[in-house]
Amino acid sequence: MFGYTRPVFTSAEENLERSYSEYYCGLCLALGELGKLRYRFLLSYDLCFFAIFFSALDSEAELVMNAACPLPSIQRPKARRTRFTDLAATLSPLLFAAKIEDDRADGQRLRASGASALLIGRQVEAARRSWPEAAALIEAYDHEASLEGLVERFGELMGELFKLAAKKLKPSPDPYFKALAAEGLHPIEEAAYRIGAALGEWITLLDALDDEVKDRRRARDNYLNHLNSEELQALPARILDLEAELRRHAALLPFQRQTLLLRQLILSSFPSSRAEVFKKSQEQSVTMNRVWQDYEVENGSERCT
Repeated sequence: MFGYTRPVFTSAEENLERSYSEYYCGLCLALGELGKLRYRFLLSYDLCFFAIFFSALDSEAELVMNAACPLPSIQRPKARRTRFTDLAATLSPLLFAAKIEDDRADGQRLRASGASALLIGRQVEAARRSWPEAAALIEAYDHEASLEGLVERFGELMGELFKLAAKKLKPSPDPYFKALAAEGLHPIEEAAYRIGAALGEWITLLDALDDEVKDRRRARDNYLNHLNSEELQALPARILDLEAELRRHAALLPFQRQTLLLRQLILSSFPSSRAEVFKKSQEQSVTMNRVWQDYEVENGSERCT
């Protein structure tokens, strides 16, 4: 996927880094079981966050094991397997197949052909059978649609996928959420949708911002080309507001484990990735440099970094 949800740990956060690596290895192991070595190339930070997020909400026990790593430099690392590392592995080929269709729709046929060589039809079909509701959502996504509305469309897709995953959670032992469930209310599913949608929009905006100069050089269209001057001026605040929405809804959820790890990812790692993209855009793009200057005059530079 995109990689903007990559973790950034300090030297004082070795325990959190170790926990993250265990989930990452668990996802890699699940991908290996899905389609041998080639499917391990579908590993992504985005799906690792998905696995950690829902594993932390689930009351079912996790399995920690020593795994065989295909990299000779890594000697039997610990891997953490849950229902949701396996579910993330199921999503991987479905989302990768969708990315191939995106590349074809963008006219990048050579890139799409090379990527499709990684996929084996029977593994994609197995993923469809394993999670048909998610497959239906992903395959209904309109790859030919205009870039206008792209952010909202991808946000809605991610929101619906997060909501589907939330339906697979074991009932929360928290008395408050148990009482709400007894009344037919499902706030965890609604919060999961909001988090997935905010994350999807945040990722798409950062990707457009990150690729703006490269797309211009290669004469490719970019989502930013479809924004008017007012919408461009509002872009920094829009991205920061999506981070705030993600934080706000995550704070309401009854996590069973890995609270500190999720807190680090949402409050530190994600903003660090965003700040890196902001800085690159400010340095490389004349148009966006003016946007940042205007934004900092109005709001101060501290919110951008």
